Amino acid sequence: MKKIILNPAYILKPDDGRVLFMDKESVRSEEGDEGYSAFIHPIIAVVLNSMDGSYIQDCIKEASDILNVETDIVYNFIENLIGNKERYSLNYDGISYVFPKNTLILFDNDKYNKREKIDVEKLIYEKLDLRIKRHFTPTDITLMVNTICATDCIYCYADRRVKMNCKIPFERIKELIHESKQFNARSFNILGGELFLYKQWRELLSELNKNNYSPYISTKVALTDKEILDLKNIGIHDIQISLDTLVPSHMKDILKTKDSYLEKIKHSLILFEQYNIPVIIHTIVNSKNDNVEDIKSVYEFIKNLKNIKLWRIDLAESSLYHQNSFENFKADYSKIEQLYNFVKEKNFPINYDGIAPIKKEELTFKERFDNFKNRSMCSAHYSHLFIMPDGKVTSCEEFYWHPNFLLGDVIKNSLLEIWNSEKISYLYNIPQKDIPIDSLCSSCSDYEQCRSLRQVCYRDIMKSHGKDKWYYPDVKCPKLHTNDEDRIRVRI
Repeated sequence: MKKIILNPAYILKPDDGRVLFMDKESVRSEEGDEGYSAFIHPIIAVVLNSMDGSYIQDCIKEASDILNVETDIVYNFIENLIGNKERYSLNYDGISYVFPKNTLILFDNDKYNKREKIDVEKLIYEKLDLRIKRHFTPTDITLMVNTICATDCIYCYADRRVKMNCKIPFERIKELIHESKQFNARSFNILGGELFLYKQWRELLSELNKNNYSPYISTKVALTDKEILDLKNIGIHDIQISLDTLVPSHMKDILKTKDSYLEKIKHSLILFEQYNIPVIIHTIVNSKNDNVEDIKSVYEFIKNLKNIKLWRIDLAESSLYHQNSFENFKADYSKIEQLYNFVKEKNFPINYDGIAPIKKEELTFKERFDNFKNRSMCSAHYSHLFIMPDGKVTSCEEFYWHPNFLLGDVIKNSLLEIWNSEKISYLYNIPQKDIPIDSLCSSCSDYEQCRSLRQVCYRDIMKSHGKDKWYYPDVKCPKLHTNDEDRIRVRI
């Protein structure tokens, strides 16, 4: 007899009159549909929630009993979602819903453990609300455990003026993890600084694992045999290792490390293979390694390691905190095409989108307006909270302690208190009258439509105009680069 399960790559999250249906991992996508996110009718969510890895007849009967409908109705709904190779569209109650690839999985072995279901009471609402709106509770939580590092990377985007170990008591961190679990947060991620310079990293990873969170771990530390064995026993999903080059002199220039670091990091990678822990290699191309020699040095070492699941290559970027020095370490863009041509021919799992040549297109002002209107949605104030090492909370990891974006303090407040505070509501929907007159936004006739949902990228605004000009227009706003006549003729 066959069993059926909602693909573990997806999650359901109750959200005030509707249910969010999303890719489980905001940074990983293996069996799922990368970047998938939608809201669905609670009745549909009840059916999907019932598909928990039990026998298909039992799952169908559970859903039909809860909804008080015939089992045939449930089966007719789910049959199109079993192993679907493409996204599937369904019209229900006058609304079109799109389901991700491979929504449901049918199996006849023990490949999948039973999935933890959501309490049905959380999926049933007195009032339906299917509007696109700010998430009712935060969906993704990130904890920065410290702002100290084991290296001194020339391209670091962080605010390195502050060197801070974690000041949040570990018992309080555990409470935050449990609170996130209670309101069905999708992820609870951790980062530094450097995670492995946090003394209680083992306990933290174990606690997250117990609560079914698998944070995306990134490090530049050369870990020992004992540390890697501990990671294996904790049950980590994978780990990202930053590796920009294996040319010794260039590595020292980029990371400011000692001579012994190179061999230690290579030894760590070999140990990860021995313990069969999947590894993502991340390379940042900058002025010190923007040549085939450096990229080849990495490739020649990792190509025979059987546990490398992906090699990501990106360009170094400017940030709010080193704008004046970016010219000193940015890659020579005239060389990037050579690197791109080198890696794209390799029979190896490489994500080289970050160094792909950009085709310059002359867009009309109408095309620029359309692109901006359909821009990606920013998670700041919309679905994400970021906790800093002293407990202060903001909504983007590059805001740090910017006074305009401090939302609360987890040592004093719960996550939901912060999420429902007047401050975050205000930042999500700043009245136009509060925008200073030196900003084009203060008199823009499209302000409400522009800011009502997709928001603007405050990080990029501040990178472009300065940290005190956070209220300026989004850097991609087409009205910044059009004349008055065009602004009148085209509406966002």
